[in-house]
Amino acid sequence: MLLKSRSLGTVPGLFLLLLACVPGITAQPAPTLFPVVEDDKFGFIDATGRVVVPPQFDGAQPARGGLAPVRIGDRWGFADDAGSVVIDIRFDAVFPFVEGRARVRMDDRWGFIDREGRLVGDARYESVLDYTNGLAPAKVPNSVVGTQSGWGYLDTEGAFAINASFRRALSFSEDLAGVEVPKKWFVFRVGTRWGFIDGDGTWVIEPQFASARSFSDGLALVKQRKRWGFINQTGAFLFETPYDQVFPFSEDLARVAEDALWGYIDRQGKLVVDFQFDEADDFAEGLALVRTGAYWGFIDPTGTLAIPAMFERGRSFAGGLAYVTLQGRSGYIDKKGTFVWREAEDE
Repeated sequence: MLLKSRSLGTVPGLFLLLLACVPGITAQPAPTLFPVVEDDKFGFIDATGRVVVPPQFDGAQPARGGLAPVRIGDRWGFADDAGSVVIDIRFDAVFPFVEGRARVRMDDRWGFIDREGRLVGDARYESVLDYTNGLAPAKVPNSVVGTQSGWGYLDTEGAFAINASFRRALSFSEDLAGVEVPKKWFVFRVGTRWGFIDGDGTWVIEPQFASARSFSDGLALVKQRKRWGFINQTGAFLFETPYDQVFPFSEDLARVAEDALWGYIDRQGKLVVDFQFDEADDFAEGLALVRTGAYWGFIDPTGTLAIPAMFERGRSFAGGLAYVTLQGRSGYIDKKGTFVWREAEDE
């Protein structure tokens, strides 16, 4: 069984920026301002579609918690809700703030800044993930030729609260984090296994799985003895998922695929939305983005199209709006399918 990302085909610049900050399992505050493009410059609208920051930046991501990543030239910084740059444009790449910290890249190394733009600890990591529960996964690069870099967890001051001893590590979700460690037979390494730790680094579910995803809705997707299925927070294997593809739960439903068609299962593993869609995304804010033929629309938890499949492209709802393209013009719709903002027609 494979877990594959869905494809949106060729996407324009704003779509790529929106894709770059998809939250996934990691919880993020809802956007408060949404980027829009006019004449190749980026500004922001609010949830009603009112332009609150006129287009002036070379790139932008949604504003969360009052700060928005913005780009001028090749560098990124952060602007406030009025469009004023409040954290200098000096980073190679950035992600939105989560729990008062934002991921930033400088000279091919990653670190974190606080809301005043100050570095938290050092920007020296090969990779980092967002803070959750006050802890952030960080990968230490190789310090000696031939050694293996490792993942650990930083506290909010940028120091390791859990040592960098894992092959791979996921963000904390529902108080547990999935981590991968070597599996040994006597003194020999014979592959790896995944388990789950708490915020102190203590094993709550011993490493025993060939693969694992983060907990969501109280369940985690794992692979054990060539079987994919879901466990609860005690590590009990609840049910198997005999599908070609399966993703973690979101809003009590999980998307699954069989013979290239997608449907959804409930928390007991029962198929509740039949295989009928060519592509599908997780439920977000009560609706799920799906593709039927060449067009995207949105379904409710019963599988009924709440917003007709008429868009050439689409993104899931966040902050009450979804970014879509209709007849070549992109914009944001509300949950009734009405555009609150849309690109102007070409003259």
